[in-house]
Amino acid sequence: MKANINMKLTYLKPSALTSILAAAMFHILSTPASAQGTVTKTTTTTERATVAQYAPGSERLIVTTRGGPAPMHYSVSKETVFVDETGAPVVVEKITRGIPVTVHFVRDGERMIASRVVVQQPTPVKITKSEAKAMREYYESLARTAKDPREKAEAKAQHAYYDKLEEELKD
Repeated sequence: MKANINMKLTYLKPSALTSILAAAMFHILSTPASAQGTVTKTTTTTERATVAQYAPGSERLIVTTRGGPAPMHYSVSKETVFVDETGAPVVVEKITRGIPVTVHFVRDGERMIASRVVVQQPTPVKITKSEAKAMREYYESLARTAKDPREKAEAKAQHAYYDKLEEELKD
């Protein structure tokens, strides 16, 4: 048994075919690579830590976590928001080493991109007069023996701080 199939072929004019192909190529070329098959898994995470290194305008925030194996490196961008615990903006120039923070970040492959950094008010440390004296003596000794000029200058500054603190504290 032989099937009889009547097919009607429609031919496009060369200008119409060119227009369709041009539109298809434009769509393919204008579609981002991520939409063409590359999938990047992102997750949002929060990390409580202490600032180890950050300079205003820097693209990197380094923090340490209590008991963590190594410092954590976060990418910082213009979209990264720095706020206090109430949500009020924080002047980034006040973010210094040792400040406790909570970093909200998105993991993009191996990169961790900080989206929000909540800066906590440091808990005041209470120190006795005898502890201030011991710290003053330590930094005085370090200032005398340090070879590196930066280390020597830091030790002198710490010595002056603890000297003043010792005078202000009562027994």
